[in-house]
Amino acid sequence: MKTVNYTDGRISNRAIGFSIPSMIVAVGILTYPRLLASKTEAADGWVTLIIAGLISIIITWLIANIASKFPNQSFLDYASFLLSRPVAVVFSLLYIIICWFIVGYELAFIADISQHYLFDRTPSEFVILAFLLVIVYAVSGERNAVFRMCFGFISFSVIATVVLVIMALPFGDFIHLLPIFTTDWKTYIKELPNGILSYTGAFILLFYMKLNRDPKNGPKSASIGMLVVMILYIAIYLSCIAVLGNVTTANTIYPLVELANTIHSAGLLDRIESLYFIIWNTTIFLTCVLAYDVSVMIITDLFPKANKKYVAFGVSPIAFLLSILPANYYQLGLYATIISYSSVIVTILTILFLYIMYIFKRKKKQEIKT
Repeated sequence: MKTVNYTDGRISNRAIGFSIPSMIVAVGILTYPRLLASKTEAADGWVTLIIAGLISIIITWLIANIASKFPNQSFLDYASFLLSRPVAVVFSLLYIIICWFIVGYELAFIADISQHYLFDRTPSEFVILAFLLVIVYAVSGERNAVFRMCFGFISFSVIATVVLVIMALPFGDFIHLLPIFTTDWKTYIKELPNGILSYTGAFILLFYMKLNRDPKNGPKSASIGMLVVMILYIAIYLSCIAVLGNVTTANTIYPLVELANTIHSAGLLDRIESLYFIIWNTTIFLTCVLAYDVSVMIITDLFPKANKKYVAFGVSPIAFLLSILPANYYQLGLYATIISYSSVIVTILTILFLYIMYIFKRKKKQEIKT
């Protein structure tokens, strides 16, 4: 009789791999095709997506690799060993703030897009509150359940998006993809930071790798997860350009929703975009859950005697207040830019300091042995 292998609180490399797209594939999948099309010609944005994706894969591998060198240890533990306790606490607090702002932004976005397509008469505060309560309920439970939910939801979302891309092929005009390489190379360089920002979220591995049963293979699984995100982004972007064209994509707030709106469902559904809107909402939900859970994990690491459920409920008012800060779509975009840049900067600084001190301490240890 085979025992259930997730009752020990540990997670597999498959869960690590699925956590990456679960964290990253959210709002960006709906909005970034517009931003990319507005800066490039025809379908040249795929170049930026590939370069930014490859850089993000390397960053993801570095994050998972440094965390895997300290199995069963929290970020606070191994960062304290490498950088000192005060520095580790400062970085932990920064990640808490980043996670809170990510949750606040995602909640604000889901309220905005819900009013556009579903609840035009419902106050955004009620939409945010309902979404937030479900997030708190999910985080308050077992962490393994969160990862199993990620596996189910993100698998369904990716499959549904792939089906959408395939269904969009007959409606596409592949002349829209030509000519290629007409965008100035300086534009690629300028757009590259925004491309990297669209892949933001791998920092969660700094905290989740301590739960991994097989840390040695964790970096490989995480890199594969980021590769899936890159392929998905490229497929969605090319589909939007092929069906809508560069100009229309650049002037549409949510190109992916409009892409779904162009697909007819052979009489089964009059508005198939509503179905896809619900599916993509689950990806935003997963991002909120993982960011919220990481903030709760860091707090319980800083205060070991704190009750996880009390912390989860205690953080909810902060997340709610942060979610009602953006008053319009422009402020929502500015909100996203600030969060993305802050996340990338803090993550790069963390990796840089951790690797420098890890190499220094390893050399010092070898010198003592010799």
